[in-house]
Amino acid sequence: MNLSSRSKMSLVQFIRKMPSQDAALLLMKYAMVAPTDQMQVALEIEASLTEMVLHAGAASLSDLVQELARTEVAREIRTT
Repeated sequence: MNLSSRSKMSLVQFIRKMPSQDAALLLMKYAMVAPTDQMQVALEIEASLTEMVLHAGAASLSDLVQELARTEVAREIRTT
């Protein structure tokens, strides 16, 4: 899945709404940041999330978006 720059920016906006520890875990899971200390990655996200997403590979972004969709759908189902 190729995402346009506009879609990537929307993804950045969505990720910024997540708790930083959750966002860090997802970015590490899909190799968008080095798998280091989760707290350090959370701090890096604050500084450079936009660059991370804009320069991520198509496969990583595709997998990330698919997981976010599954997770959000599951969360919606549990709350209704």
